[in-house]
Amino acid sequence: MLAEHVRASVVLAKPKHAVEKIASVDLNPSILKTHLRLVYFRMESLALFPLWYFAFIFSVSAHEMAHAWAAVRGGDLTPRDQLTLNPIPHIQREPVGMVFFPIISYMLQGFMFGWASAPLNPYWIIRNPKPAGWVALAGPLVNLGIALFASLLILVGLHTGLFSPPGSISMTQLIGSDYVEGLARFLSILFSLNVILFVFNLIPVPPLDGASVLALVLPERWTLKLFEIVHNPQFAIIGLLVVWMFAGVIITPCYRFFVGLLLTLYPVHF
Repeated sequence: MLAEHVRASVVLAKPKHAVEKIASVDLNPSILKTHLRLVYFRMESLALFPLWYFAFIFSVSAHEMAHAWAAVRGGDLTPRDQLTLNPIPHIQREPVGMVFFPIISYMLQGFMFGWASAPLNPYWIIRNPKPAGWVALAGPLVNLGIALFASLLILVGLHTGLFSPPGSISMTQLIGSDYVEGLARFLSILFSLNVILFVFNLIPVPPLDGASVLALVLPERWTLKLFEIVHNPQFAIIGLLVVWMFAGVIITPCYRFFVGLLLTLYPVHF
């Protein structure tokens, strides 16, 4: 009986100790605050995912449509299937870059990154290096146009009272709103994403558009060598590694510059 009583006392003592230990951990203010922040971040990320993905699909499809339009105008009919804002042809051509990679990058980093492509006839590029340079430039210019359009809507909303300056600035919250918070977040994302796409794609490293854009300023005798480098898979791999290492050094100050320009036009001083 004594042994049974002792065992019972031990068993009953463990739950009490466990409850006290759990309470001491879960109710610790700093840890509880961290947990709440993580929960809020996950909920916010989940809520913003549709806005991010719609902005991404639209922006990348417009980018590739611009490439296709410039190529067709220049005489290369190869990318005519990409001459549309409908994302389906772009997804069918690059399902990993348009679906899988954006979702994974968003889950890991809270930012969508991916790619698409418009096919060009390599013989047309060799024969028409200057028009090929304009084809490369067309995509980033459309992203700049989308960013400017988003900024125009932001400023109109601020001056009409539909939007208001937020407490703090972020990529997803350049403005706030008591009425249409979802629209405010979407325009913030659309502006930020397209500024980054514009700057990123103009980095003059293959396989990015910026490398081909150099054909517009280089002497024509050098352009053939340029396109040999741009379309060489080995240089493309090296270029991607370089961009991976140094893109932030270029993109971050450029993004801040564009945001700074936008803020100077806000009706309320921060």
